[in-house]
Amino acid sequence: NDAINPGFAMPKGTKGTPIIQRFGMKGKAIETTSESGAVQPVLDTNGEPQHFWRRAAKTVTVFNIDQLEWKHEDKPDPRIKWLEEFKKPQFKAINNDDLIAFRDSYLKSIDIPITRGGSMNYYQPMKNAINLAHSDDFKSPLQEISTAFHEDAHAQGHSSKLNRQSLNDYHIDNAHRGFEELLVNVAAQQLVRHYGLDQNEQQQAYNANEDAYNLGWAMPAFKKDPLLIVEAMRQSQQCFESMKTRIDAQLKIDNVYDVFRKPEPEKVEPAPLATKNSYKKPAN
Repeated sequence: NDAINPGFAMPKGTKGTPIIQRFGMKGKAIETTSESGAVQPVLDTNGEPQHFWRRAAKTVTVFNIDQLEWKHEDKPDPRIKWLEEFKKPQFKAINNDDLIAFRDSYLKSIDIPITRGGSMNYYQPMKNAINLAHSDDFKSPLQEISTAFHEDAHAQGHSSKLNRQSLNDYHIDNAHRGFEELLVNVAAQQLVRHYGLDQNEQQQAYNANEDAYNLGWAMPAFKKDPLLIVEAMRQSQQCFESMKTRIDAQLKIDNVYDVFRKPEPEKVEPAPLATKNSYKKPAN
C-alpha cells in the first residue's frame, strides 16, 4: 500500500515474500516509590514519562520495488531517489579506522563458520554457524561489530562450549528467549564498552538502543522469576570472559591489542598490619 498510494501499480498475480517484522510495543509507565510512599513516574532527560517496552513480531508480505509499475510517465520515478538514499555511504565515526581494524581482527577470531549475505543476522544452533549481512549493509562498523558480538554470544552457548540451557530451550517460551537474549546482548554491550568501541558520536544512541533491547527481553524472564535476571547476569559475565579471552588472543596476533587494551589500574600496596597489642595505650 505504501508504494501503490504514491502512484505505483502492482501487476496482477505478483507474488511477495513473507517476512517476520519485529517491533516494539509501549507498555505501562515506569514508576518508583519515594521515601514517603508516594508513587511517581520515572522521567527521561526531556522530562517525559518513561515506559516499559516489549518486543513483538508479526508476519508481513513484502515486494521488491522492481515488481512495481510506475503509472505516471510525465513524472520522475521516485525509485531513482529511493535507490540513491539506500546507497548512502556508511556513517564514519571519529574512531572509524580503529573500528575497522578491530572488526577485521575480531571476525578472524570466530571459530565457527560465518556466511555473509542477505538482510538477516542470526545464529543457527543446529549448524553451529553464524550468518551476517555484508559489511556495506550495516549503518556503521560499530553496528556490524555489535551485531556480530550478539550472534557470537549465542554461539558460546553451544554444547561444545558453555553448553547453555537457555540456548537449548530458546523455543519453549518468551521467558526462556528473554533469558537468552538478555544475557547475550549484555555480554555484547559489555564487550563494546570494554574495548572502547563506542567512544564516538554514536555512544549515547548506541547505549540507549541496547538498554531498551535489554529491558524488553528482561521483562518475560522477570515475570517468571525475578532471580532469573541475577542468573542471566552471571552467565552473561561468563560469556563475556570466554569471548574476551579468544578476542584478546587474536588482537595480539594481529598486533593491535595495545590499541584497544584498557590501562591496568595502579596497584596500591596494602598498609602494614598493626603489631600485636599496638592498639593499647602506653603505660604511664
